[in-house]
Order: sequence, then structure tokens, then C-alpha cells
Amino acid sequence: MIQRLFFQTIVFSVALCLALSAEAEVSCTMTMSYEWQPAQEVTGAGDAKDSKMMKDSSMKSQKRMEFVRRLQETGEQEAAVIRALKDKAFLLKRDVMRECAAIHENHARCIASRYRSYSSDIRTGGFRARKALEEAIQLDCMRLRGQCLHVVMSDPACEDLSAKAEKGSKDSPKEKEKEKEKDKK
Repeated sequence: MIQRLFFQTIVFSVALCLALSAEAEVSCTMTMSYEWQPAQEVTGAGDAKDSKMMKDSSMKSQKRMEFVRRLQETGEQEAAVIRALKDKAFLLKRDVMRECAAIHENHARCIASRYRSYSSDIRTGGFRARKALEEAIQLDCMRLRGQCLHVVMSDPACEDLSAKAEKGSKDSPKEKEKEKEKDKK
């Protein structure tokens, strides 16, 4: 009896999900990125490797854009879907800035996380291997150091799913083959 009730609940839930997805006519997407400015000065002990890092950092003084997330919403009315998408993006904006700050503004965290991920290699390697790995970690974190500027959100791009579904159902396989042949010519 309980199994039957459970099965009916599952079937009803699946039917409800399918019904809700059948009503959805508009799908909108938006991308979120952040812009950051690499650090211009690199401090070091003054050896040849540090001067190389300074040259690399001076070339990287321009702003950079990093993709973070792609958001998507689906619904019946385009205006409501766009509003929901913008609300979701607004709520995630602070998280994106925190993510940027964790990557580019927290130099100590960068070094600590790299050491943590390479801890077994550092313990098992010889002196030269450890030294090379430590220098690579330092250089990598130096290149990521900078300042987060702002979050960039694209305009919502929407497409009508019902029109797409109607077009797909109207076209028969023979008509699709004919269109492909026409496109080849």
C-alpha cells in the first residue's frame, strides 16, 4: 500500500514537472563576468627572475575580463523572466566580487592554496625540485595579483521555445533532408 502511494506520488510529481515545462515558452540567458586590473609593481630581491616578473607585470597593466557564470531562467512571459533573471544576477553580484577578491586580492591565500595542493610533491621532491616548485607558485600568484574593479552583466538574451518546438514538430524528416540538400548547393 505504501509503495503504491509512493509510486503515485512520483508519477504525479513527474507529470506536474512535465506540465510546468510544457507551459514554459520563453528562455532567457545572461552572463556574469568581472573586470580586474593586474598589479603593476612586483617587489622582489632583485635577481634576474624578479626583473623578468617586473617585465611580465608591466605588460599586464591593462584591464582583464574573466567569465564567471551563465544564468538562465524559463517562464511564460518574457518580461517576468527577464525580471527574475536580473534579480538573480543582482543577488549573485556580491558573490562574484568576493570570488574575484579571493583570487586576485588575497596573495597569501593564493600561496597557501597552491602549497596545499602541491604538498605531496613538495614533501617527496628533492631540494631543486622543491625550489623550482616554490618559485613557480610565487610567480603564478604574482601574475594573479591585482585589484577587482566591477562586475559586468550582459543583457538578457531571450528565445521563444514554443516557436522553436512548433517549427521542429511541423518539419518532417523528409523536409529536413531537402533543406540540408538546398543548403549544400
